Amino acid sequence: MWNFVGRQNDIQGNGEIMHGNWCSGIPFIDKLATGGNHDLLPSDLKNNKGNNTYYFLPLLLGLCGILFQFGKEKKGMQNFWQVFILFLLTGLAIVVYLNQTPYQPRERDYAYAGSFYAFCIWIGMGVLFIKELMDKVLKDDRATAAAASVLCLGVPVLMAQQNWDDHDRSNRYTARDFGGDYLLSLAPNSVIFTNGDNDTFPLWYNQEVEGDDTTDSLKHSYQDKRVANLSYLQMGWYVSQMKRDAYDSKALPISMEEKDFSLGKLDAAYIMPNDMFPAMSVKDALRLLTSDTMQAMLRRNILHVSDDDMSFLPTRMLYLEVDSADAVNGGAPVEAVTAELNTFRQGVYDAFVKAHPDDEAGKAKMRAELARTSTYHINIDLKDKRYLGKHEIFILDLLQNNRWQRPVYFAVTVGSDSQMGLNQYFQLEGMAYRVMPYHCWGRSDTDIMYHNMMDKFKFGNANDPDVYLEENNLRMCSTMRMMFSRLASDLLAEGKRDSALKVVDRALQELPVTTVPYDYSTQVLADCYYKLGQTEKGDALLRGQMEYSRQYLQWISALDSNSQLVTAMSEFSSKAMDICDVDPDDPNMGGGGTSIFKIAKNNGRSQIADEAAAIIKEYTPFLHKIYSMQTAANS
Repeated sequence: MWNFVGRQNDIQGNGEIMHGNWCSGIPFIDKLATGGNHDLLPSDLKNNKGNNTYYFLPLLLGLCGILFQFGKEKKGMQNFWQVFILFLLTGLAIVVYLNQTPYQPRERDYAYAGSFYAFCIWIGMGVLFIKELMDKVLKDDRATAAAASVLCLGVPVLMAQQNWDDHDRSNRYTARDFGGDYLLSLAPNSVIFTNGDNDTFPLWYNQEVEGDDTTDSLKHSYQDKRVANLSYLQMGWYVSQMKRDAYDSKALPISMEEKDFSLGKLDAAYIMPNDMFPAMSVKDALRLLTSDTMQAMLRRNILHVSDDDMSFLPTRMLYLEVDSADAVNGGAPVEAVTAELNTFRQGVYDAFVKAHPDDEAGKAKMRAELARTSTYHINIDLKDKRYLGKHEIFILDLLQNNRWQRPVYFAVTVGSDSQMGLNQYFQLEGMAYRVMPYHCWGRSDTDIMYHNMMDKFKFGNANDPDVYLEENNLRMCSTMRMMFSRLASDLLAEGKRDSALKVVDRALQELPVTTVPYDYSTQVLADCYYKLGQTEKGDALLRGQMEYSRQYLQWISALDSNSQLVTAMSEFSSKAMDICDVDPDDPNMGGGGTSIFKIAKNNGRSQIADEAAAIIKEYTPFLHKIYSMQTAANS
């Protein structure tokens, strides 16, 4: 239907009313097919470049081609079955053969391209069907051929006109530039853990291609980095690659040997806590996981399990021993390392005193021992994990043996479930978090991050309205703008107002709302404008977001049924609720401090707050209905 009737938009859908459905451009048919008033669609959905409407014309012409074959008696039927078998085997049969499941990570229509080609054969024959109809009226064969050709030519012309803007990749360099931005966020000779295709392949491209085609300094800034994809690290051959030099990057200091991580080895280490092991050092955990003898003893004598093919870890609490000298040599500030060491010493001493309150000699001895120690612990809590995958054991191995010599980063797109509980030691430096040997709690180093984002980063022409940005590109752009908003907020907190203003202006210059739709980051940027005294800019941004959210409220509230509302709830939560995540008259409606209403109210913009409150009041019955449905769904 996408290819021969029309498509709602280019957003991947899983049954939602607003994403990825077919549409024809004929309003009453589209309303019956997908529901909702298409005249009330929010502007970003209505103007989506993937919104292509063909009015059923290619489909009808293809059906005419089938009728043309039917009309050719035995020979025509033979031809029909040949094309039909091609259509079937490259379409529906592919789905059955691949046993394709729902909820794929991306649209899979490309897998059925052969069936589209087969249907195009029928479209071509549809022109002959139209000619034969004209032959009954006009007796001039040349005239009917010309007339049928001209008449049917409108169909491919319509398709070209509708499809051109969302198939035009000219001047779009977001993948290249954003991939470079990840690498430019890193310190020299570093390692970055990435998660999926979109935050890995562009980095590899830059290392393979751009690094060779540019200056030596830029080549070095790309090629001394090591990109480690967490998905691939679950396979032994990729772990082997990490143990070898690549580009200007030396082999990673991994202690595991081939026998430890080859196919079928350490694919998973199941966590079975045992009171004998309240905590364990990463060094000891690695020794246990890579020793068949120790695993056998653990299974037989402690865990009492009989499965010889499985690896086990008997604790959820690991700790990484950090030598303070290594941490400082690795670039950590002396003050931060000293504070971490002192906190560790005090914690150990307090624990001893609690256990032995009357042992004065033991206390004195403990104080003396702690004064001599230069080592402290980084705690790694695995409380939310049932097992460790090979990639997570790899991370532990690297942290243990790296000794802070090479900076280690996680891309900002890596989910918390893959961060190994290290996020309390993360420092944001651009598009990547650096693992530090002291508590950072995810805060940014504004000096490093400002230099990276303002002086180094490129943005792939994302601010050009003629450049096509589909769903994945918009997601990357949104992430980038979120990093800008984070940097601006942190600069404000540090009193660096001039720098903060430059960051906000740059964010909206490179990633404007005209090409990258409003989201949470634009609310934060508006709040920054207000705090910087830029009330006109803040008003314009907040009013734009309020209208954007109002459009979603208006459209979703006009849906016909509760089932349609349920499918729209996620979209409602992320866009429509930006305006009113708090009902000023009803504390039960919940909400944080970043709704449009609260931002305006907290910054003394009473007129905008009143406008937001008026919209809230208009949709209060609907909001309560949604709130009740969400409460019921979560209970």
